[in-house]
Amino acid sequence: MSQIVRAYGLRDEVSLRILEEACASLQRARMARETIDREGMTFPDAKGNPKMHPACVVERDSRAAALAAFRQLNLELPRISTNKRQVW
Repeated sequence: MSQIVRAYGLRDEVSLRILEEACASLQRARMARETIDREGMTFPDAKGNPKMHPACVVERDSRAAALAAFRQLNLELPRISTNKRQVW
């Protein structure tokens, strides 16, 4: 986060709070993705029918929140590489 603050010259309290929330949202999305990777995108309900894993919604909403915050700050979303693939 400090690299972004320095690179874009963010100084005011509001911008710093927005950036903090964006970073928290990205972390939440990353954690949800790890859960999905581990447990799968679906799970069987009580009748054995496949249901979407709740972490899919968390990942989607967290990414959308991060994107909205970055747009508010006129920043591009950073690419974070993992050993598997590029992750937004």
